[in-house]
Amino acid sequence: LNYLSGVTSNIQTQINNAGGGNESNFTASGAITSKAPVILKSDGNAAAVSQTTIATSFGTPQEIWNYISDSSDMCYDHTNNCVVYAFADSNNSNYRTIMCGTVNGATKQITWDTANKLVFDTYNDPTPYSVRAGNPRVAVFYRGATDYGYVRVISISGTTPSVTGAAQRFSNQNIDIQNLSACIDDTYSATSKVMLTYNEWNGSSHTFYARLFTIGSSSTSYGNTVTPATVYDPTVSVWDSVSEKFILFYRAIGNNNYGGATVANLTNDTTISGFSGGTWWHSANVYLYRESAAYDVSSGKSVVAFRDYGQSSYAKAIALTLTSGTLSYGGAAATTFNASDTRNIGVAYDPTAEKIVVAYYDRGSGNPTYGKLVTLATNSADYAITVSSPTTFFTASGAAADYYTTTYDPDAQKVIVGYKNATTSDLESIVVQAGYDSTNLTSTNFLGFADAAISDGASGAVILEGAVIEGLSSLTIGSTYYILPTGSLSTSAGTPSVTAGMAISATKINMRGATS
Repeated sequence: LNYLSGVTSNIQTQINNAGGGNESNFTASGAITSKAPVILKSDGNAAAVSQTTIATSFGTPQEIWNYISDSSDMCYDHTNNCVVYAFADSNNSNYRTIMCGTVNGATKQITWDTANKLVFDTYNDPTPYSVRAGNPRVAVFYRGATDYGYVRVISISGTTPSVTGAAQRFSNQNIDIQNLSACIDDTYSATSKVMLTYNEWNGSSHTFYARLFTIGSSSTSYGNTVTPATVYDPTVSVWDSVSEKFILFYRAIGNNNYGGATVANLTNDTTISGFSGGTWWHSANVYLYRESAAYDVSSGKSVVAFRDYGQSSYAKAIALTLTSGTLSYGGAAATTFNASDTRNIGVAYDPTAEKIVVAYYDRGSGNPTYGKLVTLATNSADYAITVSSPTTFFTASGAAADYYTTTYDPDAQKVIVGYKNATTSDLESIVVQAGYDSTNLTSTNFLGFADAAISDGASGAVILEGAVIEGLSSLTIGSTYYILPTGSLSTSAGTPSVTAGMAISATKINMRGATS
């Protein structure tokens, strides 16, 4: 008699309770060793549980456009499956320009549609700006005519951008608009919320503002500005998808330039009522970059990367959690990921690798012009950050790859890093494969154990859930055993957590109720 998943009749219950003998024959996809944990593939064949290590790598750097100003920004358009890059074109009077490209995940290259680039504003200004994509529109925030802050909605068809409405002025006065930083929620829908933070500089003092936008078909809707008591400059925000809150990281000019974080309280889609639940996460002079924070969905941690002026401008990162409206970093010290002078940090979360990709400019002794990559991994148990070995993607004598901007392409499952090549002043990009351990085990596909060795393409018996698997060794009687992503057995759960069953002897596991 074979075990039938989902059957709850009295006869089936007796089969389940009998133990031993519940097995079925499956064709092996790849060789399977005797007593190896087995998964059921989508084609109905069986395969041994296995794990593959994928190394961090990147494609050949690509020139996007020649001669740009210092700042640029990019986002991913989920409607057209393309990367949207905004920059000031120094070959064309610093006019505000947008270009789109599509990523080939296999070759780690981007096809940039240079023929259909769009000039969306003819104000001569090389200052920073921010671009974010909702669905089905993209919004660009920038400093425009007479130094006011503006937002413009861009429509994209394929890889061809076009303007769909007039530019909207959102700033309060025509003074220097600085440190624009926008963050969008993770719905990427017509009702997505974008929180924009920026400073207005009147020549002697800063005023910090936060404002909430939604992206319409030809214009944005936005509400009030909020100005906290402490002056913030610069800032970067993340969207906590579990708490559904924007978290604002900042350098507090009014408090020795310490690193702080606070939570935006939203009344509706366009109104911020204030900020609360904040914490100081670094008691030293820090500097933030406008794309230097990301939310790690796998661990529920918000991670900010920063430059520590208190320690020779080292690059560091710290993880925070948001619980019941209050932020905490658990008292953990910041983790150093580059122990030398560091500039221009950009980060993006890769949900496939479950890691944060960090691009930065290493100006330290011995490698003064290197563009480097590391990955940061967090976990749900504590506030520790694991740093990978650095990978160098740019080297040049006396020049740099800087002004980083990043985004993630969920279709190609790759991170895209854009930067200015300071040797040529060209706008360039690389496509990054973040390193991680890939397993074929999921929370639902564990099938059982191979009764004996099965050759690739041959049919063999698999002991199924509800049976007793024999012929194992060194088990602790009474302990619950889990299938690890590598195919090993452990009394501690892995990720995903897959239960094999309870050891009833040193060589047997009772697999009743196995896949919890």
